[in-house]
Amino acid sequence: MGNSTGNFQDLWDFVESHRQHQGGFIWDWVDQGFYKTNDKGRKYFGYGGDFEPEGTYTDLNFCANGLVWPDRTVHPGIWEVKKVYQYIKIRPVNLETNRFEIKNMYDFISTKEFKIRWEILANGVSVQKGDLPSLDIAPHSSAIVRIDEVNVEPKPGTEYFINFYAETLKETEMVPAGHVVASEQYKLPVSCPAIITASAKPVKTEVKTTADKYQVNGPGFSVILDRKAGNLSGYQHKGTDLVKEGLQVNFWRAPTDNDFGNNMQNRLRVWKDAGKNRVVVSDSLLKLNNGDVKIIFHFNLPEIESTYRSEYLIMGNGEIVVSNDYNPGKKSLPELPRFGMYMGIPADCDNLKWFGRGPYENYQDRNTASFVGIYSGKVADQFIPYVRPQETGNKTDVRWFTLTNGAGKGLKFTGMPYLSISALPYAIEDLDPGTVKKNIHPADLEPRDKVYVNLDLIQMGVGGDDSWGALPYSRYRLFPKKYSYSFKISPVE
Repeated sequence: MGNSTGNFQDLWDFVESHRQHQGGFIWDWVDQGFYKTNDKGRKYFGYGGDFEPEGTYTDLNFCANGLVWPDRTVHPGIWEVKKVYQYIKIRPVNLETNRFEIKNMYDFISTKEFKIRWEILANGVSVQKGDLPSLDIAPHSSAIVRIDEVNVEPKPGTEYFINFYAETLKETEMVPAGHVVASEQYKLPVSCPAIITASAKPVKTEVKTTADKYQVNGPGFSVILDRKAGNLSGYQHKGTDLVKEGLQVNFWRAPTDNDFGNNMQNRLRVWKDAGKNRVVVSDSLLKLNNGDVKIIFHFNLPEIESTYRSEYLIMGNGEIVVSNDYNPGKKSLPELPRFGMYMGIPADCDNLKWFGRGPYENYQDRNTASFVGIYSGKVADQFIPYVRPQETGNKTDVRWFTLTNGAGKGLKFTGMPYLSISALPYAIEDLDPGTVKKNIHPADLEPRDKVYVNLDLIQMGVGGDDSWGALPYSRYRLFPKKYSYSFKISPVE
């Protein structure tokens, strides 16, 4: 329920590989709720506790465990269901020779009822398209096809994907012509090493050091690192302040309905403030010959008896490479909800563009339907209004993303190599009711005066086998061990 439908592909792989297995049904189809209006005139879907006399026992939002909202608009998870359930399977036989198997899983329909088109993407941009010849594959049969038209001449530092779409040829009573009934994406095994450019001339930077901060100034930029908190607290580029809340170590997420069902809010609570309550043990500064500046912070994390290291490489062009290392101590710890950082940037930087999985909200155990590509949208639209607010808006396998204002200025974040990210007008605490569920609705939330950016290596899966105890599958959980990751922050002009 809520932000769910995780590990659905895993479940269906089991169903399809065991002929004797029956099942695979989803409970329920629709969230059950009624429109209500709050004292500010905002509409929301009411659930248990919104109608009864105070003190009456209810199951709260347990009535809202569908794939669509009460008004029948769809949850992001429904796209995963559609993708996993699809009856036309396209599998690679040999990606190097562009040979694929097309399998018809329909009981009565031939594939001649559909057009199958393909598309080549280079770093998320379409560079070639075509249609497969008409195929008459009988139900529960398959055929091998070779796409001779594919012509990829790899360019340096470019990823190539092939996408497939099976579309209806004719309109029927329920489905229009051109409706996509199946889709697939595969990464092509072609590559060309990125060109290594000659080192730029050293750029002079100036470092000012006080007991409280390091300030690194360069051509058109100024970076401030707080020595007490051990973080990036300020970044100004050409007179524009781009940091409204400093970069923070973070291990926590607002509990989903499934999280509450397995008592995550208490089981994993030791992680909630572990990043906020870090203690700076030492810091150091190193000026490099090329003008770059490296600042390193070492932390103790008392609540989890672990250590953490953050490194900031500030380059003469104003870019910042942030590297983080977590080392667990001897204390026995539960799994981590996430491993990452967050920060606040100006509220007008509300235009999100990313190269990664999309366009739908997706998580590591729910991203089969979210193809790698370039997508864009408003920050406000990344918040998914589940009837009870919770963790939302995530994107996986993100190579880079930008957040810019109306003038096109802002920040670019680049994974090294990939990130799990979100950008929302709300802080985590706005979506987290604490140790027990409360009657909170999207209409009750007030957007902050900043955009909150989550920059994670990874976040645990959302699960979905049930909402009253099932955990995400073990391969989608983050067990205590050493974790490291890096990303780059760049100004966008």
